Amino acid sequence: MALSIASLVVFGVGTGFVFVTRAWSEHQARTQVQQSLRSTIEALNRDVRIAGACMPVNSLNQSLAPNFVPLAGTNGTNDTITVSANPTCGNANVVTNNCNGCSSITVSDSTGFTGGQWAFISNAGAGEFFLISTVVVGAPGTVNVDTLKGPSLTGSYPRNTSQVTGADQRKFAVSTSCAGCNNIPTLTVQLLGGSQLPLVKGVDSFKIQYVLNRLWNDPGNPNGSACNAQTGGTPNLCVVNLPGLAPSLAGDWNLVRAIVANVDAQSTITVRASGSADRLLHEPASFEISPRNLTFPQNPGRL
Repeated sequence: MALSIASLVVFGVGTGFVFVTRAWSEHQARTQVQQSLRSTIEALNRDVRIAGACMPVNSLNQSLAPNFVPLAGTNGTNDTITVSANPTCGNANVVTNNCNGCSSITVSDSTGFTGGQWAFISNAGAGEFFLISTVVVGAPGTVNVDTLKGPSLTGSYPRNTSQVTGADQRKFAVSTSCAGCNNIPTLTVQLLGGSQLPLVKGVDSFKIQYVLNRLWNDPGNPNGSACNAQTGGTPNLCVVNLPGLAPSLAGDWNLVRAIVANVDAQSTITVRASGSADRLLHEPASFEISPRNLTFPQNPGRL
């Protein structure tokens, strides 16, 4: 009798321990997944909202150089998104001496530039990113190019028609092979001149759609009403998987009104009752971010 009672007690305690352990593991996994989703939202929200901040534009609301754009990206199994901005608001200063592949740039005012900062030199048709080594502050002043840690300038930039502005660029992508990812799908960020750095571990699906500032049935669009999706309500706007690829147009990058990010995060610890084949807990999230600094051409069919 005593042995039977003892056996029942041990069995009950063991069952309770297993139950508590499983519950604790599931709680840890769920907390981990939700934290990954929150961190992803926070990182993207900050950068997308400042896309184009303090960037120079001309009277047509286009960047002065076609390769200095607020938003860019790719579409695939997992998407990428690249954000360009001038978050330090380094002055858009006129180049006062001709620069032909130069290593020292004379500008009208070098205030706002510092060594170690990235910048962008451009004329009406082209431009290049470069890393600043040192600055001679003044009006006029001098901005020197760091050719040891960054690229050398190769283009020709005539005085009075070229300018230098501060620059920053961040590319977000999912990787399992980056240094520090440890074969775990991870949302990474790559800065100008740098390598992929792990940002949020456990992000295994990263898809972006773009809400354009044009109607889904815009008659001025050569592709007619072709959109990957459309918003509800009034007005009904066109949603594409990537501007610049059919059914969208290259110029639609200038019409991005918002991005919709669909993210799936996974736990890095297994959960027995997860319901998934890999025994990991998965949780999706979808959120919309509107860039604050983009401007939209006012054309027929646009808003």
